Amino acid sequence: MNEMFGSAAAGFVVILLIVIVAALLIVMVNLNMRMNRLQRRYRLFMKGTDGQSVEKAMTSRLRELGKLRSGQEKSREDLIDLQHQYNSMLCKYGIVKYDAFEDVGGKMSFALAMLDQNNTGFVLNAIHSRDNCYLYLKDVVKGTSYIMLSDEEVEALRRASHYGEAEQAVAASRRKKRDEERARKNAEEEAKAEKQRAAAQARQKRVVETPEDAELRMLEEIIANAEHTAAETAGGTETETAAGTDAGYADEADVAADETEV
Repeated sequence: MNEMFGSAAAGFVVILLIVIVAALLIVMVNLNMRMNRLQRRYRLFMKGTDGQSVEKAMTSRLRELGKLRSGQEKSREDLIDLQHQYNSMLCKYGIVKYDAFEDVGGKMSFALAMLDQNNTGFVLNAIHSRDNCYLYLKDVVKGTSYIMLSDEEVEALRRASHYGEAEQAVAASRRKKRDEERARKNAEEEAKAEKQRAAAQARQKRVVETPEDAELRMLEEIIANAEHTAAETAGGTETETAAGTDAGYADEADVAADETEV
């Protein structure tokens, strides 16, 4: 009986060792496949036309990036300076021509308003007569003059204050249409990209397995079959052991009955 238990245990240990060795073999094959893929990617990444190392390439790119950032900062400062200069320039104007006297025609007199972005500037009024021409300059601060203005000067100031509003409205409308068109194109591109990703996933599901994947799948099947066989063998051994134990108990009971009869 002890020999039977020993042989069953030894067989179970051998099967268990076979399963462990097969599992280790699968793990080694999987690691070898991953290492080969990693080496291929590494060689592809390190390959260069001029033999330049990755460290030098990264250093060069970082240096170029630093130069671009410095140039971007300088450009931003220049734009701020230009914006300040533009705001202080007399870029808005309005002019009104009129006849200052009844006996003088041709509208030789005029009122000229020159303003900056803050509506600060001046109004120049030129009064032309038959004998002379008189010029009057009046300061304007934020759209208001501290000196009384004539009707022509008020109209010139109004025109200068609203200078470019129509063009700005047209430009704003164009920008709005352009932004809407860009948003529509972006939405279409995103939808197209989503369809392409879905198609790629579908093709990836239908792709034929590679030899490496087939080999790995076969090894997994072998391991599964070995584990199933080991489980069945262990179950059969336990059944036989239990049967032998029951038979021994029966023999001992018979012997005890015979001794009692004697």
